[in-house]
Amino acid sequence: MKPLFNTKTLYFWLKDPAESIPDNQFNTLNHNGQTCQLEGLNVLFRHGARYPTIKWIKWMTALQIKLASDSKVISRYPFIKQWSNPFPETKEGTLSRVVEYEMLRLANRFARRFKSSLQGNLNHINFSYTHKNRTQNSYKYFYEGLNETLQTNTQEPNAKVDDEKLRFYDNCHKYNVEVEGNDNTTTEYEAFLHGKEMTIVIRKVETKLGFYNLTAVEVVVINQICALELGLFNKSYWCRLFDVDDLLVIDYLLNIEDYYEQGYAYPINWKQSCPFTSYMFKRFDQTVSAASLQHNKVPQLDISFGHSETIVPVYTAFGLFHDAEPLRADNFDVNKVRTFHGAIIGPFSANLAVALYKCDGNSDHVIQMFVNEDPVIIPGCGNTVCGYGDFKNFYSKLADCNFDQICQNDPHKPAFG
Repeated sequence: MKPLFNTKTLYFWLKDPAESIPDNQFNTLNHNGQTCQLEGLNVLFRHGARYPTIKWIKWMTALQIKLASDSKVISRYPFIKQWSNPFPETKEGTLSRVVEYEMLRLANRFARRFKSSLQGNLNHINFSYTHKNRTQNSYKYFYEGLNETLQTNTQEPNAKVDDEKLRFYDNCHKYNVEVEGNDNTTTEYEAFLHGKEMTIVIRKVETKLGFYNLTAVEVVVINQICALELGLFNKSYWCRLFDVDDLLVIDYLLNIEDYYEQGYAYPINWKQSCPFTSYMFKRFDQTVSAASLQHNKVPQLDISFGHSETIVPVYTAFGLFHDAEPLRADNFDVNKVRTFHGAIIGPFSANLAVALYKCDGNSDHVIQMFVNEDPVIIPGCGNTVCGYGDFKNFYSKLADCNFDQICQNDPHKPAFG
């Protein structure tokens, strides 16, 4: 079964954990016949694999009770009667044990790719995370992995909570009104949820169960049980109720939701991310303007741990994964091959890295971007490598940030606190 479960996809379902990573693969860059040396790096991670939130846990338990009361269902799928929700409410939203593997492996891969910039000293890295335990623990495992790979035994730095930079969506009035509080945001989602493609999936699942009273939401709940059990425990009998075509339909449904809440449907989705993007530009500007900074100096590094709601708006701000056709309820077939695909761009532990290099022979600085460790074409210049001046000019709106003005916040009310 193809493991496509939108943002509940495991990182190492998409990447080969046994892949051989060359030392210093991205520490230097060959550009226009010149060797360019890393001088600045900003990396944003989504937290690792977690348990579902309380809403989903309650829905899962209620669904099992409903199905277990039907003798025909139990005769076909005895496991449903015996199934006990493996996601206790006390663990809602917390990290699973899978995250240790994810983050340790990612740290190992990261340390190898940028080895000479990290070797012997991790104290020059600015680490930040949100107030949520799942981001803080993702950081701890990642930092542990860096130390293990590089054998630095560095004293742990003073990482900090930075909700202003990483949970901007919590404090943006315009976003809360126009997106989260707007019934129109869910129009396309609801239309697809009750449309022909999802109806076919529902009928197929009902036929398998011999139970003809399932709602569309309950089928999505089964999908979430399948995704999370398969990801966290490597096995789920609930997955037997779907085939690959079913998964693709539900995956598109969930992509529609993300497209309208975090993607290109509303400009405020990306505009509100400027606390993150403006900080990145500020740090890079400092590096570029520091006349005393030479190649033998330690690069300026920032590593942050946020959420799906952090990284997807930042992707959108940079114009990444912008398809010709918007995701709508009526164009599933057109968008089967799309770039705004949550399972691929936003799985657990997804990451976006923006690297600043200085080239030999002149004072030119260039930018390269990586999504989930792979270089990507930068929409602003149409290449995988951009001159920093051109990069900043194209994304000038991301470099300046009047958050309260953008979000139409009350000037007399603190935006964060």
